[in-house]
Amino acid sequence: MSWLLTLIPGRLLAELAILGVLLGSTWFCYDRWQSTKIDFVEFKATIAAQGAAQALAVKAHEDAQERANASTIADLQAHLADSDSRGADLARRLRQALAHPSPLPPAQGIPPVTPASGAGSPDTLTADLGAAFGECYRNADRLDALIHELEPQL
Repeated sequence: MSWLLTLIPGRLLAELAILGVLLGSTWFCYDRWQSTKIDFVEFKATIAAQGAAQALAVKAHEDAQERANASTIADLQAHLADSDSRGADLARRLRQALAHPSPLPPAQGIPPVTPASGAGSPDTLTADLGAAFGECYRNADRLDALIHELEPQL
């Protein structure tokens, strides 16, 4: 091999050494660029997978919230219907009580109970009944407002 070095002039040998260094560094840089490019592709794939997982988690949370809201609205509507039917039943019984006197005979040996001033009069019962109906309607309005507030969240 030393005989080959004697045939190649010194300047050419230096140029070949520089060329070898340049080729080696070019290969090294290309290799690094390829690995960086692959790392970047993997990074983009990881970010996309994390985004998809986050979207699924958000969708699951929204679905759970929607089911909870629907359940709450159904419970409130059932409670409203029950309150409405009880209020209507109370009103019917009060009207019947006002329209028909008691069929029971007066108690013997017990003095009759006298109502307090104005208590038991049809006007007072009507006012009380009106107040009860007013409260039922206010409660229904509040429930409707709550339902309208919860519906956009569904």
